[in-house]
Amino acid sequence: MLNIARLKVGDIVRILIDKNGFALKAGDTLRVVQVGFSGWDGQHYADCKTDKGYTLEIMKKYKDFELVL
Repeated sequence: MLNIARLKVGDIVRILIDKNGFALKAGDTLRVVQVGFSGWDGQHYADCKTDKGYTLEIMKKYKDFELVL
């Protein structure tokens, strides 16, 4: 499970399962370009870029993403 609060800019996140709605496949990677905390909903978030240059925001805790060290 990926803990969004622990991510830093420059970290690499790997997709563990296909995410058809996001056009991502298992094994694809994302690079973290911005992290923060949203006061209005009390959630940490991370903006990530795909290899194709698309930006994707992930929030909460996800079992289908993992941090690649």
